[in-house]
Amino acid sequence: MAGRCRAVQQEPGCQQFEVFQSILDPDKLVVLELWADQAALDAHAQANAAQPPNQALAALRADGTRPREDYVYNRTR
Repeated sequence: MAGRCRAVQQEPGCQQFEVFQSILDPDKLVVLELWADQAALDAHAQANAAQPPNQALAALRADGTRPREDYVYNRTR
């Protein structure tokens, strides 16, 4: 995931993209993302949808499917 984080961090509008692994349950990962605006998040989601699924990540999922990319930008500042 380190390479994925570095790649996404270079995308326009990406202010933060990190993956954390649970100490209590190493099979659980949390992604923390911060985008400049909805347009940047939309561009990121479109880029993800255009790429083939990452086989290593799909293998981590119980059902083997690709993670959903239907989240919404939420300005909290």
